[in-house]
Amino acid sequence: MMRKTGVLALCVLLLGGCARRVENPGPPQITILEDAVIEVNQPDFSEDVLRAYFKAVDSQGNELPAENVVFLNNANNSLLGTSYIKIKAVDKNGYYDVKTLKVTTVDHTAPTYVLPVQLPVFLTGEAPELTAKTAGILLQDNFNRESTLVKNFRWLISDVDYAAPGTYSLPGRFQDSSGNAVEFTLAVKVSEDPVEKAQACLELILELCQGSANYFILDAAGEDQQVEIQNYDTILNTFFTAEGRRLLEASAFAQRVIITDDTVSWIGAQTPAGDGQYIKTSFTLAKQDEDQLTFDATSAWQVQGQRVEETSEFILKKEQGVWKIDSFVNPLDGPPANPKTTPSPSPQATTSPLPSASPQPTPSASPKIG
Repeated sequence: MMRKTGVLALCVLLLGGCARRVENPGPPQITILEDAVIEVNQPDFSEDVLRAYFKAVDSQGNELPAENVVFLNNANNSLLGTSYIKIKAVDKNGYYDVKTLKVTTVDHTAPTYVLPVQLPVFLTGEAPELTAKTAGILLQDNFNRESTLVKNFRWLISDVDYAAPGTYSLPGRFQDSSGNAVEFTLAVKVSEDPVEKAQACLELILELCQGSANYFILDAAGEDQQVEIQNYDTILNTFFTAEGRRLLEASAFAQRVIITDDTVSWIGAQTPAGDGQYIKTSFTLAKQDEDQLTFDATSAWQVQGQRVEETSEFILKKEQGVWKIDSFVNPLDGPPANPKTTPSPSPQATTSPLPSASPQPTPSASPKIG
């Protein structure tokens, strides 16, 4: 009887052990379905997108909940290339499996561009060297900085006849370092009207005073996140004479930049000029010769419900076949100390001291320039 009891107890013990092994016949299992391919610098990227490339189940084949599957290292989608991500799956009893997922970061996204609000305007007879940035084109990409895109830019056909007035279509193309390319067409105007040229030059001044990314290549640099202007000298020397550049850097523009020996940084402090809201500037050609155009520039502001006007000199000089800004009074400096006031025709004025809309040109009966 004792022997039978002992045998029975041993059987019960063995059966109990077998029952426990049936509950946990093995660890969970991660199966890699395929290597992962992700796009570089996706703005909404999270590692959850990697879950589509593998499957994690428990020993019974039931899919494990997301909280039971963790990534042991991070996927960096800001760099092109291949990385290996370790994945760990744990079941409810603490059993686990670890597998490695191959992740390749690629760049298949084409760059984008923003054309200038105001098309480039040239007087007949000018001979400009038009680039993407002097044309006022903003180039953007999900991986490359704009300076790289500018180097990979070219005009497809340069058939603008600067001797004949008209509006021309100028096709261009640029690509990123991965070979993704985009093409566009820029409208370029050749005019016989010097007032139209002066108006375009003033609009350029207003754009530069806003730190316009259409003309400047802006690059965040340093711990204070100041924005460096990489092509500052190129842009200013393209559009201004030495005297014109001095005047710009002494005007309201100076409140928005920090100039050091080797860099220029945009700080963007848009301090209102005095108590006035700038409205517009109108031009009348006063004097011209082969190398200089002199205009009377009448700027208007609204100050305490009154329209304030001031007329100053605006001069363009021709240097190496291009008309450049040589002398001007920046209207963003605000109205004069002793202004001429007239009743405002409308209670509405420009809502910002840095208007983005183009000032309205004044018709001119001035002679044409060949």
